[in-house]
Amino acid sequence: MNLPIIWPDLPRQRFECRSCTNCCRELVVHLTRADRAKIDKQKWGGRIEGEPYLRLGSSYVLRHRPGGGCVFLADDGKCRIHAEFGATEKPAACQLYPFTLEAAPGGVHVALRFDCPTVAANGERPIEARKDDSRRLSGELQAQSAIVAPDGDGFVTVAHGVKLPPTETDQFVAHVERWLRTESVPMPKRLYALGRLTSTLHHAKLKQLDADSAKELVVMLAAGIRELAEDSWDARHEAPSRREMRVLRQTVFSHCEHVTFEQIVSPLWTSLRFRLNQLNRARAMSAGVGAMPMLPGVIGTPAFDAIERVVPDASLSEKEVDGLLLRYLLARFEGRSVFGPGYYGFSIVEGVAALQLSIACIGWLARSLAAARTTFNQNDVERAIGLIDRATNRVPELGAKSARLRLTYLLDRDGLGRLVSRYVPAAT
Repeated sequence: MNLPIIWPDLPRQRFECRSCTNCCRELVVHLTRADRAKIDKQKWGGRIEGEPYLRLGSSYVLRHRPGGGCVFLADDGKCRIHAEFGATEKPAACQLYPFTLEAAPGGVHVALRFDCPTVAANGERPIEARKDDSRRLSGELQAQSAIVAPDGDGFVTVAHGVKLPPTETDQFVAHVERWLRTESVPMPKRLYALGRLTSTLHHAKLKQLDADSAKELVVMLAAGIRELAEDSWDARHEAPSRREMRVLRQTVFSHCEHVTFEQIVSPLWTSLRFRLNQLNRARAMSAGVGAMPMLPGVIGTPAFDAIERVVPDASLSEKEVDGLLLRYLLARFEGRSVFGPGYYGFSIVEGVAALQLSIACIGWLARSLAAARTTFNQNDVERAIGLIDRATNRVPELGAKSARLRLTYLLDRDGLGRLVSRYVPAAT
């Protein structure tokens, strides 16, 4: 049976490819069996630098040129497959980008990647223009068994082993999204309320309730999310502790650090040297003393104390920065890349906590990008979102036990509220 696509409700999100070639240069493209058959049929032998793809473990990926970038990326910035054979002859991942597909019991959720600069900046055309392409590619990938409906009943863990059925999960998400769309409330307060909801669910003794009572409590708390923030809103300016800041920096490092194609195919000795360097940089990032270590995508190594002195630029518009954060948050919830199978199998509490922490990471990273200027602007926030979202559900470290323990530590001590309150990117 062909699962239907579930299109995200993102009326303000727009996209139009501007041929920046970032995806062609930076991403590793995994190929399906049908992708390889198409490329073989196109007979590229002798017309490109080396073989078109290679095997990595149990999968195949497009090869990159020695100088960087996909082997099919021409000097004029165009895809050779697209130029010679048409868009539908490119690998499925290339056709889909910046969209992704996540199978669920009721259908295939379409998610959006904000590591595409045009998605973050908002393009010219409504994303609905890509709906037919997404439906076609979903059908093709399901026919190849590259997308398979997950086993199970669709229940998602809330916290402490208590599970929520699909109907109540959808209600929970609907309440959260409705609150996030409340533009009469400043974005920092919307995020703070979301944090209070997460903390309340984490501390609630759900296991002591029967299944129906637990479901009702979870949905009721989500419906009353506004009230959860009011009592403690005035106390939000409490500074994060040193250990909470260490967790923030470790999470930024986990998001930003990624292995390039060249490192993937490098000899063992080169790979070992990279890992040693990575470990040293991770330790320096965790310590937070002196200069920040080099991070992929971040130019320079600003001093940690200089990052803390960066403030919003006068040009930063509340409407624009809040709109960007709202689009990002809604895209994550709509695409179901916050919890469950769409995010490392995390519970709702863990997943929403990780999303909140990523917002704090975006704010901190925007400041690090602007440390030389002392003020961060909209472009810095867009770049920071791209760097953070690139890792979403794609970096094993973010789904590891250590990452979950860090989230539990923050939830136990309400540290998420302090980090988000301090670093949420907002206009003055």
